Amino acid sequence: MPFDTLLTNRKVIIMLEYRDLPHEHSWPLLGDLPGFSRDPLGFLTRLHAEHGPVARLQVGPIKGVSINDPELIHQILTKQHDSVRKSIDTRWLSSVLGDGLVTSEGEFWKRHRKVLQPAFHNTKIRIYAEIMDQLTKQLLDQWRPGVEIDIHEQMSQLTLRVVAEALFGVDVSKYYEEIATPLDIVMGRFEELLTSMVPIPPMVPTPANRRAAKAVKRLDRALEEIIRDRRQLPEGDDLLSELLRAEPDVRFNDQELRDELLTLLVAGHETTALALTWALMLVAQHPEVATRLVAESRQHGDVVRTTKELPYHEHVINEAMRLYPPVWGIGRELIRDADIGGYHFTRGTQIFFCQWVTHRDAKYFERPATFDPDRWEEPKHPRHAFFPFGAGPRVCVGLNFAMLEAVVILRRVTEAFDLELAKDQAIDLMPAVTLRPRHGLRVTPRKRVQEQAA
Repeated sequence: MPFDTLLTNRKVIIMLEYRDLPHEHSWPLLGDLPGFSRDPLGFLTRLHAEHGPVARLQVGPIKGVSINDPELIHQILTKQHDSVRKSIDTRWLSSVLGDGLVTSEGEFWKRHRKVLQPAFHNTKIRIYAEIMDQLTKQLLDQWRPGVEIDIHEQMSQLTLRVVAEALFGVDVSKYYEEIATPLDIVMGRFEELLTSMVPIPPMVPTPANRRAAKAVKRLDRALEEIIRDRRQLPEGDDLLSELLRAEPDVRFNDQELRDELLTLLVAGHETTALALTWALMLVAQHPEVATRLVAESRQHGDVVRTTKELPYHEHVINEAMRLYPPVWGIGRELIRDADIGGYHFTRGTQIFFCQWVTHRDAKYFERPATFDPDRWEEPKHPRHAFFPFGAGPRVCVGLNFAMLEAVVILRRVTEAFDLELAKDQAIDLMPAVTLRPRHGLRVTPRKRVQEQAA
């Protein structure tokens, strides 16, 4: 068996090579692509169950490794973050998001992160809470008891408005279709890229890629109108106003402004909408959880400005993201050779972490398939066994914003309505960039009666 040997503190450490990793019996040239393309979540779950937390993963010509060990996740994303960059599939996202925080690297990323970070400071987020609360109430006033709705679509509309009004100072309700429709096309295209037997990068002008490119242009036009609208309004203390009046040495040029605003608009509303969609589905399936949520909410009559004010609501959101992580997997690419978990990896190796797999591992979570918000009362799992927002320096800049938004919206929805899931629907998961319900999620709202939740 080939290996490298190192002498450390007079102990000989055997460092195995990439080829020695446990792996599936894969196809010549295609590698694991046939199994992965049919069912990415199922394939990665089986790979982990049968071959352990560090396993070889080859998707066509792309050489990679699947890692679902919390300590190694911490090592790579936090301790050795300067040895990796975004993975090849994440870099494909730049065809949509440009060089925003999600896709950019190095000093460029550091400069942008430093400029945007103050908008997500806790003192700022507490101010946004009132916007979150008011917009949620406005949406709920439009619901009609007994009339079926798609809760994913409703949460997408709401979170888009929250991000736009809190961070950009504009009402984007009139632009919803100009954002939601092309976003659906883009997300569908990235799912095709992930699961295709012949994945063709976005820059190749195939009919599918041209269709996605047209969708991106629609997003760009909507964003241009949003910026134009904001310029016509009085200056405020929202993020967009601050970016537009920034001093020359920190001001973004037009392309940088476009990329960051589109990243915040798309990534900022998509993941929170999904966390809420899955949370509301789970609450609908567990009426005893809804009862506890309402009881906690009614003990707190004012606008909620921190998640700690409603701890059970926060537990429900965490548990929903454990079972249905909005971002179900993230990747990195080694930019230099590295020794990880007893194996030697060369530069260019793609490393894939799957929240869907790690979050559901019985080694870290008792009864992992069970929806149990109480497990968050005294969490027993290793820190990086739960990482819905990533980890390390690249952890999501809007983490606290998203969590408060989710808690505020969950509170108002469950306080006002019971949601009854449509019985004739199959909930089909769509693992693209995010974990979406492929056909939406249909529910019928029923007005909550005060006595029912008392």
